[in-house]
Amino acid sequence: MPFEKPDQPPATDPDRKLGDEWVDWDGTRQQDNTETPAWVFVVLTGLTMASAMALGGLALWLVAPRLSAFGTGWLVWVIAAAGAGYLLAWYLSLLLGTQGLGAGKQMVRFLGGIRWAISPAVTWGKVFGLSRDRVGHAFVRIYNRLEVLPPLIQDPVRLLLLAPRCLGRESMQGLRALKDAYGFSQVVAFGGTEARKGIAQHRPQGIVAVACERDLLVGIKDLHGRIPVLAFSIRRPDGPCKNTVVDLTQIEEAIRMFLGQPGKPAVK
Repeated sequence: MPFEKPDQPPATDPDRKLGDEWVDWDGTRQQDNTETPAWVFVVLTGLTMASAMALGGLALWLVAPRLSAFGTGWLVWVIAAAGAGYLLAWYLSLLLGTQGLGAGKQMVRFLGGIRWAISPAVTWGKVFGLSRDRVGHAFVRIYNRLEVLPPLIQDPVRLLLLAPRCLGRESMQGLRALKDAYGFSQVVAFGGTEARKGIAQHRPQGIVAVACERDLLVGIKDLHGRIPVLAFSIRRPDGPCKNTVVDLTQIEEAIRMFLGQPGKPAVK
């Protein structure tokens, strides 16, 4: 037929790309599984410790003879022993803290926290074929184990839940049901700027953060030592930034930890 319109492909919703965090995503809709056990980060940081000591030993071997000529060779050994002692103490505290020992958690904080270990862990992860997101997922799990929670939050409004706008309908409805049950504050953030505005507005005593690993790492770096945070990675069955899913059981457990409400969950 001369007036018949050619077949047109069905209209589809374009995938939404974010900024610098997702420059390596081509917009393809496919399942993106980042589930990684916490012990992976512990192993990667162990490799970081070992490589740092090896490089320090090499530097010592190169420098010590030259300083000995000036009678200061002993200073190199003192510095090397102090550096090795720090790394061993930090790693031992990490191991103890991940097992729930309060002294280990406090010692990790005193020795500088674990944020600095992210970049070398990501580098080692690439050696074993682990993406930055998978290493970040393992890091978030370790971070939650090491986080020192404040005294129980008496007013639920002072607990803030940060959620991304890419959550699917079912997950978003589940978060609303939790908010109705517990009365905490909630901000659906469009990015880091919106999240920071929400934090400044609500001035929370604790935060439950839901996001992709990349956004969680940025947020943890920003808030470390200022506000206690429990962070939870979203699942991405359709790829980044679209119809993402969160484990509502984990979120409710975190809320009850902050509020100190033992017993059965309020939302089923």
